[in-house]
Amino acid sequence: MKLAVIGKGTVGSLAVLHFLTYTDWDIDWVSDPNTPTTAVGEGTTIRVPSALANSILEFSHDDLIAMNGTPKVGIWKENWGGGKKYLHPFPIDLSGLHFNAIEFQNKVFEMLQGNQRITMVNERVTDPQSYSADYVMVCSGSPKDLDEYNILDSIVVNSAYVTQCFWDTPTFNYTLTLARPWGWVFGIPLQNRCSIGYVYNSDFVSLNEIKEDVKNVFQQYNLTPSDTTNHLEFKNYVRKNNFTSKVVYNGNASFFLEPLEATSTTTSDDVSRFAYDMWNGNISVDEANRKHLHNIEEVLDMIALHYCNNIVYRNDFWDNAIRISCNRIKNSLDTNPDFQNLIHNSIQGTENMLSVFGLSDPVHYGTWSWKSWNINVKNLQIKRTLKYLMGEK
Repeated sequence: MKLAVIGKGTVGSLAVLHFLTYTDWDIDWVSDPNTPTTAVGEGTTIRVPSALANSILEFSHDDLIAMNGTPKVGIWKENWGGGKKYLHPFPIDLSGLHFNAIEFQNKVFEMLQGNQRITMVNERVTDPQSYSADYVMVCSGSPKDLDEYNILDSIVVNSAYVTQCFWDTPTFNYTLTLARPWGWVFGIPLQNRCSIGYVYNSDFVSLNEIKEDVKNVFQQYNLTPSDTTNHLEFKNYVRKNNFTSKVVYNGNASFFLEPLEATSTTTSDDVSRFAYDMWNGNISVDEANRKHLHNIEEVLDMIALHYCNNIVYRNDFWDNAIRISCNRIKNSLDTNPDFQNLIHNSIQGTENMLSVFGLSDPVHYGTWSWKSWNINVKNLQIKRTLKYLMGEK
């Protein structure tokens, strides 16, 4: 069998590794020489390090350091919900990653040189269906139009302003996730720099106001901003029919959700897993599409949890964010018994949700385990809001 992976970005690289590891297929790795890959830092959940370590390349800590990456031991949160500062920690035997996307892509490309199953192809593919391969995975970045996509209107941000702050050594080993007056700020610590990104909604605030407010974060964390900046405007979307019997879309070609909780690489890994199962006859095309959309819905609920109340900041942005997010959570509580069960037991602080769900494996909803739901529902201090949305006193 032959698979074509179109795109050499982070998701394309992960997809190539996945199918090299779990199949014996030949792979055309196709890229448009006139289209640059995305040059931003990235954070991951705990899924990606395991995938890399167990891949055909057997990634090590030395490889992580070589691409200026750092382990991610958790997520530091400030000013969300009730305003409490807390660490959402990862288990001691697991970690996520912070890495430079371009250096990661180059590292994978370098390590796969000479692999007899891969053919590097420099070509612009306009019709994946007609590409000469048994299967095609399109990881070619954001679509030019969104006719084939659903716009996700429950996400309350649409822009980001990113500044690189260079340092001699990292001063923290977790992702910063800081609620601010007009959105939130991420901090991704790499070996040589920290990426600070202010994620906001341009309908409520100007870029100049964002540039002014982010100075407070630079000062708080003793960071020196450089002139290396980037301003992004984005829509949040998911492809209506992501899987066909031959062609599957992944990464930004499949979906885009705001970066809160760093869900993109884990969701992309799920797309590769669903594609593997579909192409090997384990699930149908319809089931693959259903599973993918179900994943997106769960992540949307997880994101909405952060915005459903805030006592630190009250302005037009937060009033809008609270309204939209509460509507999202209320609808999911009314229509999804699993979500209702999860929220109810998170409010109670149930220590073992395995018995609640009757499952032998840890419960995951979105990219969070049940322990993560307990931690965040408690520390975001939104139990009263969730009880109100559930109709409880």
